[in-house]
Amino acid sequence: MKSKRNTSWNISVFALLFAVLAFVSIGCASADMIYVPEGGNQTIQQAVDNATAGDTIYVHNREYVEHVIISKDNISIIGENAENTIINSGGSGIAVLLNGTKNVTVSNFTLSNDASSWFADVVYNYSKFAPAAYDSLLPANYSIVAQAIDAKASPRQVWLQLSNDSGKLDEIFVSAGEVFKLVYGSNNTTILNATIESIFVGHDSGYIILSHTYLYDDGITVLSDARLVLAVGGVTPVLYTKGGVDWKLEEGYTLTVGDVDSEVAPRQVWLRLSKNNVVLDEQIFSWGDLYSYYNNGSLVLNATSEGIFSSGDLWAAGFSQIKQYNETTQILVLNESFYLFKNADVSGKNNWS
Repeated sequence: MKSKRNTSWNISVFALLFAVLAFVSIGCASADMIYVPEGGNQTIQQAVDNATAGDTIYVHNREYVEHVIISKDNISIIGENAENTIINSGGSGIAVLLNGTKNVTVSNFTLSNDASSWFADVVYNYSKFAPAAYDSLLPANYSIVAQAIDAKASPRQVWLQLSNDSGKLDEIFVSAGEVFKLVYGSNNTTILNATIESIFVGHDSGYIILSHTYLYDDGITVLSDARLVLAVGGVTPVLYTKGGVDWKLEEGYTLTVGDVDSEVAPRQVWLRLSKNNVVLDEQIFSWGDLYSYYNNGSLVLNATSEGIFSSGDLWAAGFSQIKQYNETTQILVLNESFYLFKNADVSGKNNWS
């Protein structure tokens, strides 16, 4: 799935999920193909409401202004073309919400004006561990959960649990930068292995990035070299709660600071680069780091993290020596000595305490 706000790990997860779960619609004699917009299914939500287990909903190219809430198991919703099949939330709420579902595929869509979701294309509203622990739903009914972050440990640690329909399979405490694996059974069969790329503690939520993630089901690889974002402590998993601060660059590019992590030294920012509302890159950067983005080997953007400020609900992040180049000609199109991102107008405040 592509998103005008983001193209995160969901792309690979949903694509693989469709491949793994294709047997659901093929093997079920009562499974139907529902087309949108046709007959009584003029909207995606109408089609979801009319669907039963095993059905596939095929959505033709156009823009659908609606909020799609899926509370049924074992259905697939497939767009005709990711570029031209658009779900527009109208700028409020969530474009697609999976509400406690299993075996649901959503793919080949662009999501636009989804003001609530910053990290993920589709928001999951499902939790079976408490408190404040949320599932990342993986292929073959596996879930990996970030139970909690130990921000005082050095390096930071996260408590991860792996489960499937039969219950909890394994759990582990793992540190930032560590390669780990989760196993099951007396033979310690590897189910998942990955690297903890980053552990980020924002103002409202904590986030964990897993890279080089592999998931195995009965010896078959069902997820390969994926990059996943897990959330802990938020209202909904992978839901961005503070609203990113955007800076419109040249030639359709936008640089966004999503949140500030002031609980680590040096402090960190969550940085995202997009072009024409399609996310190209997202990284966690520390104070003093140099950010560079290349397109097909050509330098597009350079910027240095100059300073990160945080006090209560307010934060600010400064970048210096910002240079943007045309991706084809390499002509300098933007040259700024400094830019300050801030999540509130503090001009009228005497202090930030």
